Amino acid sequence: PGEGILADRAKFDEFYAKLRDWDFRFGRTSAFTHDFETRFDWGLFKVHLDVQQGRIVDCQIFSDCLSVNLVNRVTEALCGTEGDRVRYTSDDLRVALAQARHVLAGEGEQLPTAFDDWLLACIRE
Repeated sequence: PGEGILADRAKFDEFYAKLRDWDFRFGRTSAFTHDFETRFDWGLFKVHLDVQQGRIVDCQIFSDCLSVNLVNRVTEALCGTEGDRVRYTSDDLRVALAQARHVLAGEGEQLPTAFDDWLLACIRE
């Protein structure tokens, strides 16, 4: 027989749900930065994210790829706007990247899915 919180399944489940909660894990966190770097066949990418209270407040992308629009549109999408910052979650980043992909398609360019796969793997929750 277990002791403490592990002995009571309901208390354990409640505690586990609290620890899994996005707001508990990220919403009240101190500010932090996250830096990623990789090379694709079509260019080197360095992504720098500033995160405050679980939301991306600044994003800088450095790349030697030939598409300035790609870098600009992804940066804009990940930063969001002052009143609508992107949450630092896989789901929200996926939505932001889809928005960038849509804008780029309207401009006759593409955002390779390999970029999404890489970035989402870097922040896997």
